[in-house]
Amino acid sequence: MKKIRLTLLLALSSFIGQAQVPEHFKDSLQNILNSFQSANTIPGISAAVQINNIGLWQGATGESHVGIPLDTTMLLGIGSNTKLFTSVLCLKLVEQNILTLEDSLHEWLPNYNYVDSNITIRQLLQHQSGVDDYTNTSSFPNNVLSSPNTIWTPQDILNEIGPSNFQAGTSIAYSNTNYILAGMILEAATGTTYNILVKDSIFTPLGLNQAFVEGFEPVQGVAAHPWWNGTDYFSTPRTAIGTLSWSAGCIVSKPSEMARWYDALFNSNFLNSQSIAEMTNFINWPEETTEVGLGVFKINHNSKVYWGHNGRTLGYSSYFIFDTDCNHSIAVIMNDITFANPEPIAKALAEKICELTSTTLDIIDYPNDNIRIYPNPNSEYITIDGYSNLLSISIYDVTGKIINRFDEPNNESVSINTSEFLDGTYFISILTNTGITTKKIITLHNKK
Repeated sequence: MKKIRLTLLLALSSFIGQAQVPEHFKDSLQNILNSFQSANTIPGISAAVQINNIGLWQGATGESHVGIPLDTTMLLGIGSNTKLFTSVLCLKLVEQNILTLEDSLHEWLPNYNYVDSNITIRQLLQHQSGVDDYTNTSSFPNNVLSSPNTIWTPQDILNEIGPSNFQAGTSIAYSNTNYILAGMILEAATGTTYNILVKDSIFTPLGLNQAFVEGFEPVQGVAAHPWWNGTDYFSTPRTAIGTLSWSAGCIVSKPSEMARWYDALFNSNFLNSQSIAEMTNFINWPEETTEVGLGVFKINHNSKVYWGHNGRTLGYSSYFIFDTDCNHSIAVIMNDITFANPEPIAKALAEKICELTSTTLDIIDYPNDNIRIYPNPNSEYITIDGYSNLLSISIYDVTGKIINRFDEPNNESVSINTSEFLDGTYFISILTNTGITTKKIITLHNKK
């Protein structure tokens, strides 16, 4: 039997639609979590991957606390991944012509000590303001542990900062205070509190029912125990940490919700194209492989480009990324802040799911399988039968371009009209619910 090889990079998502995530996908992704957890001193890992056009995978490993496994239903703090929500709220107001990214602070806020009133909203969101980071003060984080029930106001937070580190627009440095000021502008521009604004504008429209603004509303659900330096802080009230981190880091959720959030933002037009262009107008960051946009970073890794952000809060560490090549969204959260580094896990999950959803096909005419394709060559119709547990049938030309697709055909055989096809060689890919494809070569001769 003559073997004909055609190398094609085909995304499985292009022909399986919203089919159930194949079992071997689940096993491969779960193995990544298990291996990282066993090799590192961390309590537990919870993760989710929104696989583009296929569905959601979620997994967990390790413990919430002694004797209680960490599972995918548990809530965890996302820390600074809150910043993307704040940035998106600002961009939504730009879309509504309520404010612009070039508005200065003095147009929305009164003067504050050590805050240049000429700083723009863009400079806040892109960490070009020079404003001191309040989390670098000597009183943090002891102030949230010694008085965990304290409700911090934005003014209280601004009272913690020192002199600016540089003149706005002349350099770049990460500062949580930037996003506190952005939250204050959001409230001034809308007359609505931040927690209501993020819920009404993002959580509710996207159905993120397990996302909460810690310190400002009840967190409904079971939270994974947060760990820091080997101490379980589950019994410590989180009012202070929630109100102190506020629009820079107060959101509590779970990876499945956050993977869906990234998918909605970067795959489903939650913002208009101009807003996405503004958000992803990246500039150089001090780290060589990183650039910063508005609430999101560009991460260059192993010839891949991800958009994402990390997050740390008392007892939790997170890392969310969007794969700009394969269009998958990945969210990883650990219930530890001391030894935890979710970044390599998120990247490993991204690489694995991109590998799994792409395949280099060896196009072979298998003589012994049950699937029949006839007549071959043909002139008008071709019939495919003999399959079971079928998810889809896809037809490609020699360049790899999809010509036709049939998702979950109900009949035991399919007849395909090929009369409009040009003369030449085509390839059929047949996918079953085991995730296995069978490839056939067909040659069409249309005489007209």
